[in-house]
Amino acid sequence: MKSRTEGGKSKPRLRAINRHQMILRPVEVERLVVEDHEVRAIWEFVGRLDLGHYYEGIEAVEGEAGRPAWDG
Repeated sequence: MKSRTEGGKSKPRLRAINRHQMILRPVEVERLVVEDHEVRAIWEFVGRLDLGHYYEGIEAVEGEAGRPAWDG
């Protein structure tokens, strides 16, 4: 059964980005940016925006087969 949004469209299935992930070399991604760096304010601001328009083209939806898109 497909999950539906208010408009009756299927809800895109997304994979959350893990900014705490480790990469091949032993570097914690979160530590690449110091606590008081300006980019953290940008991350916070963008995280509050309604980016639904950008999800319209995602074909992988909840309840159906397919690889999830990355959520940013």
